[in-house]
Amino acid sequence: MITNNFSLLEDILRFEPGTYYKFVALIRQKDFADNTPVLNVKERSELFVRQWFIDSEESLERYAYDMINLCTATKARLYMTTDRKSVKKTILKMQDQLSEYVKQIVNNPDAPISIRKL
Repeated sequence: MITNNFSLLEDILRFEPGTYYKFVALIRQKDFADNTPVLNVKERSELFVRQWFIDSEESLERYAYDMINLCTATKARLYMTTDRKSVKKTILKMQDQLSEYVKQIVNNPDAPISIRKL
């Protein structure tokens, strides 16, 4: 059974410049009543499929078809954040994480990737 709640989003989403909503497609093992093994790892109860960062009504309209089709094809559920995320804060956080990642590689002689390739 497919539930499509996209028509309800008009009343929930408030797009503002510099912000976005995150949509995530997840496959949940418990959605498969016949116990078909979807996930190979027993410790995981869900599998990340894809995410979208939606910053406008136009963006939502452009990606809604893809979201619905991907979820239908993979039997995933589509989740969204109900709080707007700041583009600026997200970029600064990504910058910090990237910097930390680079430091780990540069300071580790056994890193899985060479400094030159980095």
